[in-house]
Amino acid sequence: MKKFTKSLIALALFFAGTMGANAERVYADLSKFGERWDATNGVLTFSWTASWGNQLQPELNVAAGANAFKGDLTSWEKLVVEVSEINVATFFRILVYNTNEKDGNNQDYSNTLTINPGRNEIILANAGIRDLSDVKRMVISGSNGGDMNNENPASFKVTAIYLERPDIISITEKEEFVAPEGATDVNDVEYGTGQKWNISYPQTVENETLFGGDIDSDSKSLDISDYDYLHFIVSDASAAHTGLRVFVYDGSSRITLYPCLIDSIKEDTKWTDTNWIEKSGTYVVKISDYPLLRGFKALQGWAGNAGTITVSDVYLSKNAPAAPTSKYTLAGSESLADPTATCFNVTKVTKTGVTFEAANPNALFIANAGQLTNDKNVIVNGTCANLVLEDGKPFQAPVAFTATSAKFTKTMNADYGTMVIPFDASVPTGVEAYDVTENNGDVLTTVQQRSVSANKPVMLKGNGEIEFTAEGVEIAATTEGAQQNGLLYGVYADTAVPTENTYVLQKQGEDVNFYKAISGLTVNPFRAYLTTAAAAARLTFDFNEATGIKTVKTTDDAEVYNLQGVRVANPTKGLYIMNGKKVIK
Repeated sequence: MKKFTKSLIALALFFAGTMGANAERVYADLSKFGERWDATNGVLTFSWTASWGNQLQPELNVAAGANAFKGDLTSWEKLVVEVSEINVATFFRILVYNTNEKDGNNQDYSNTLTINPGRNEIILANAGIRDLSDVKRMVISGSNGGDMNNENPASFKVTAIYLERPDIISITEKEEFVAPEGATDVNDVEYGTGQKWNISYPQTVENETLFGGDIDSDSKSLDISDYDYLHFIVSDASAAHTGLRVFVYDGSSRITLYPCLIDSIKEDTKWTDTNWIEKSGTYVVKISDYPLLRGFKALQGWAGNAGTITVSDVYLSKNAPAAPTSKYTLAGSESLADPTATCFNVTKVTKTGVTFEAANPNALFIANAGQLTNDKNVIVNGTCANLVLEDGKPFQAPVAFTATSAKFTKTMNADYGTMVIPFDASVPTGVEAYDVTENNGDVLTTVQQRSVSANKPVMLKGNGEIEFTAEGVEIAATTEGAQQNGLLYGVYADTAVPTENTYVLQKQGEDVNFYKAISGLTVNPFRAYLTTAAAAARLTFDFNEATGIKTVKTTDDAEVYNLQGVRVANPTKGLYIMNGKKVIK
């Protein structure tokens, strides 16, 4: 099943809609984009003429405020832009900045998406949007395609923009390095009167990228006379023949030094010899002979191997090189708090004997043997030892698996209810289950069942907390859309039911019936709605307790017999035989 959980994050990516089959959730305030966003109609309009430049750019300083967002986007898959009323072929851009200034030169990321009516997607991995830890400002804007002479008015309306997660959310380990105690971050060293370089991390650089100081001027140079070594933590090196150059000043001239991997430093290391960064790690350069640090640049080799490196920290130490300490964080683990998340893959986490707690009690975990201590819903090599599901919480099996033991708990307090579960199970004592096969006018026909089948919704009669259990059952991958059985359509996520020919089971006053659906009604997970082309405002049913006959209604012109086998021309209310079956008139 290719179904996504639509969700907004507090970066003020926004969505205007109702709870639907994909369990949309709204986090951000629509007013964060100001007057250009019509919160009533849920539409953001871009409009411009005679220019290819950006027009109507909603902005948000995401570094402050209750809705500020910082973090890893590893668990997200797509950025989706839904568009209506487009009149000229156009583009949509998302610009992310690492400062609060509006100077375009500090732009950290820009992605252009060709806009078409309907759904438009940016795959985050392809676009390079992975981490927003240093984002200070975001701009979304339109463009008419770069034609400076385009005089045609251009506009389009964004009706929704949101992030989507994949069916299976991956939780992976991420190693982070921290400067050791006693080290001094380059950003903490002042020049002039209380001024600092203010380098942002992580810093991804390529050839000739200047990301610290001003190498041609002493005015921004740092006094490093109290330090002996300068360290660069390189968290990613994408290609060989990429390096760093450190520029120092000895009082008369500028000198270039090259950091070396900390483990390769020797007593006779020549710091003025070119050194290439070919893998991640801590790179160190000796600076004890120089009073001023002017800055540093990335370097690309002459062998044609273009590449980038990512620097996650730069710090100074005294006396000897100081190796950083490392800590592990779990990328994607923030999704555990999402009550709509349904499946996590934790096989890339190296730690064992740990417990992952999800806000959704029905969430599945794909894990290695012995990896988790969770007592339920853990799938190892295609088998789940103990599948435990709760009524009213979302469920999805993105892959098929076998459940050694399976249990679903249903709570009923109105005598009747609907249910759909992902495994075959016998009907427990004290409960009755029925297929709803058809309707005749405003009366439904039901057929009692001794067991329920996987993904086949049924109607139940009973009360209290009811457990459906099974052993050694196959759980199929959840298919797209509602699960049908007769007139019933079961769902595993909060679902806004269609209003045409649709009925939902409700208790109104003292009566429980299927009532005509109105706009805005939602069916909860593991329950069902009914669809049939009936004209009635409600559909009724009649379960006869004394005879065990559970259904009924027939047409007036059918051949009807009493219980003695005598044909009855004009049956009144009572118990009869029709087409070989007992029914109630």
